[in-house]
Amino acid sequence: MPKATFRGLGSPSLDVEFLSTASTALTLTQDQQSKFLVWNGQAAASRIRLPSPEAGLEYFILFNDAAVSSATKITSSGVYDIVCGNTTAKAVILASTAELSAGHHLVAINSYRWFADRFGASSLNSTNGTT
Repeated sequence: MPKATFRGLGSPSLDVEFLSTASTALTLTQDQQSKFLVWNGQAAASRIRLPSPEAGLEYFILFNDAAVSSATKITSSGVYDIVCGNTTAKAVILASTAELSAGHHLVAINSYRWFADRFGASSLNSTNGTT
């Protein structure tokens, strides 16, 4: 029996989008919020930049491959910060380059701060704030 969602009978409940790996620096857009974003990784150090926070914006980023040289960095833009664990920082990373099947759930909690939480890959011990 088809699943009923807010989009109608049989519609998927979550859009999936594969992020472009044409560059090691990617900036997310508001059109990508509330989608399940899949990052296939890079051979070089990579960063994914969040837009300016607006309360309620939400991103799910799944790492679909391991990072090669350093963990993928999720960065805030401008003067905004990310609260993670017991600190705030301008960026967050997973604790290892073994990113396959791990990800970040990011939520803008007001107009100047993001909240980051890790999901998946239980062998990774944490999401860390960084510069």
